[in-house]
Amino acid sequence: MKETGDVIDSVDVVTVQGNLQRLEKNDLNFGYRSSTFQDMKDLAAIVAVTFQLQESGSARAKQQECLERRRTTQPLGEQTAGSVFRNPLNVGVAAAELIEKAGLKGFRIGGAVVSNFHANFFVNIGNSTSRDMLDLIALVKDKVDQKFGVQLKEEVLYFHPHCTGLD
Repeated sequence: MKETGDVIDSVDVVTVQGNLQRLEKNDLNFGYRSSTFQDMKDLAAIVAVTFQLQESGSARAKQQECLERRRTTQPLGEQTAGSVFRNPLNVGVAAAELIEKAGLKGFRIGGAVVSNFHANFFVNIGNSTSRDMLDLIALVKDKVDQKFGVQLKEEVLYFHPHCTGLD
């Protein structure tokens, strides 16, 4: 299976200084849930990506297989930001399983709820605030650390002055 990084030819970014910069494939470094972009201190936005795709007879079947797996394992019809935590490395257990084993499925703070369908998805049940979500994330991290000694790392990115240290 190919990853997105495998087929990227170039990426156009804008820096915080307002400069447009093109990064070629050999300038990019992709790893498991990591990329060059996370280390770019002056990155403001990714504005364009050029892909180098190859025709594949099995691509459509693989796409359908992936979509079906998501339909059966993720709360697609609910308001979520996707997977909240990265799966911890060298632990052998997914973040969702740790959260579930900590007894946190269905746990709620305000309008933010740990999904009963997939514990690594936090659902906005219609009236969640960012504070509700941040408090739920903090609580889940703390409980999993207390129970299993595993420090979960967020996969979600924050764009809020109080979360990033920006003022």
